Amino acid sequence: KIGKKRATLLLVTGLLIIMATAYLLRNSPSEHWVLYINPLFRIFDFSLGIAIYNICHKIESAHFHIDYNHTQVEILALCLIIITYCLAFFIPESFRRSVWYWIPMGILIATFYFQKGAISRFLSHPIFVKLGEISFAFYLFHYMIIRAVRIILCHLHLALPLWQEFCITLILSITTAYIYRTASKQIYQKAIFPINRKQKKSGNFRYRSFTNIIYDLLDSRSRYFRRNFLYQTLQHSSRSYLDKRIGSGGDHVLDSLCPTYRSGQ
Repeated sequence: KIGKKRATLLLVTGLLIIMATAYLLRNSPSEHWVLYINPLFRIFDFSLGIAIYNICHKIESAHFHIDYNHTQVEILALCLIIITYCLAFFIPESFRRSVWYWIPMGILIATFYFQKGAISRFLSHPIFVKLGEISFAFYLFHYMIIRAVRIILCHLHLALPLWQEFCITLILSITTAYIYRTASKQIYQKAIFPINRKQKKSGNFRYRSFTNIIYDLLDSRSRYFRRNFLYQTLQHSSRSYLDKRIGSGGDHVLDSLCPTYRSGQ
């Protein structure tokens, strides 16, 4: 487990490296890939968002209260984003892809975290909540869809106005993101966290624990793990896990779950 001081030091170091890289790669053809696409750099943007959330969560948990107009602060945060965007044309592109938006976006996230202003209450509508749930899938697919739409329009020799092309790509991106989100969620729940159907129908369902998954993997009916190295490895590692959880009775539990292990079948 990484301590708070070490995590903070790692985050600050990463952000300083990004700032130095943005300075060194200004006007470079590789800056787009390194600073905007490369996940090793973008992970620090994600980590910065996590840090802001943790700070806001601690402030909320401590019941720290300042009397101010939340709606006005939200409007000021949005105005700061607009001003930052307008001034971005005077900033080197390498900084625009990373460093330039850190502070205004951090302020925007912190402002809307508490959800006490009129704008945040408006954005809490179920439609916007659903759009927020598919936002990551939207991010994954939107550029591919934009390129695909342009290629198709080029092959069909169609020259649509920009607003029509924008509407088409927006609708297709939202639809694709929703389908992907729904399908991946169902696959994830079935493959990783199966739910007991009887408990689900009664309303008293729970996700299976890690111990239950180990028991199922070591069941004698699990033919996929018999007679191979992976099966033996699972038995060895699970015995160590069970010994830690229930004491020295791990061997007895494994023998009762896997009678084929002793017989060599």
